[in-house]
Amino acid sequence: MAAPDFVKTLPATEEEARKLQSFGAESPEALLAMITAGRDAFDAFMGRDPANRIVRALRAMVPPGSDSRRRLRDPPGGLGASLQPPPKAPAPPAFDIARRDRIFEHLQHLRRSGAPAEEVSRVEQELDALLRGPSSGRATQP
Repeated sequence: MAAPDFVKTLPATEEEARKLQSFGAESPEALLAMITAGRDAFDAFMGRDPANRIVRALRAMVPPGSDSRRRLRDPPGGLGASLQPPPKAPAPPAFDIARRDRIFEHLQHLRRSGAPAEEVSRVEQELDALLRGPSSGRATQP
């Protein structure tokens, strides 16, 4: 199996190039991702000085502004996963959840008890108005 062209351009000895080829990476980004995911193992496999030299050369091969460059900048987590900031918590609802639950329970009770359709419809509208927010008007409390 011939070494990919990018491996041939790295500042590596023949033995180091053979070791790099054994990873099977098809691009500098792919090889750098593998190295970043297991940097300690890579250092032990290649030796610390050759590893540093190769990583510097690979980083220079990744185009500026590339999405790969951003992902490779972040240190991996314990399993090699990139740890990004957690997503923001969703905004709290614009309505009172306890009130929503009371109206819904009242609506369920009306439906189970066979209440007149007009009364069920009125409570459904009240629930709808609550969920739509204050701009849709005020509904009465059950």
